[in-house]
Amino acid sequence: GGDGGGDWGAPLKARLMRTGLGAGALLTAAKVPFFAVFMSLIGSFLTLTVSVIFPSACYLRMFEDELTDSERVANWAIMLLGGFCVVAGSASAINAALDQF
Repeated sequence: GGDGGGDWGAPLKARLMRTGLGAGALLTAAKVPFFAVFMSLIGSFLTLTVSVIFPSACYLRMFEDELTDSERVANWAIMLLGGFCVVAGSASAINAALDQF
């Protein structure tokens, strides 16, 4: 509608949900002893996969016929470096988890 009245409850509901999620994460971090290690493992595995490996793989797949050899090599190098970082970060997080036992 054009009356500008709108549903004023939706922004309030969204704020309450965000606040609840943040409070839930805070309580979980405070009560679960291995939460930081767990988040480190998830961060190293998922974040690097989604932000480094996946974009290069998609770029190679989408433009495979148009890329020069040097562009292909650069993208493969980025993916290999990302893969190495995923393995190193995951191993470090697992090692930290084992040290806490």
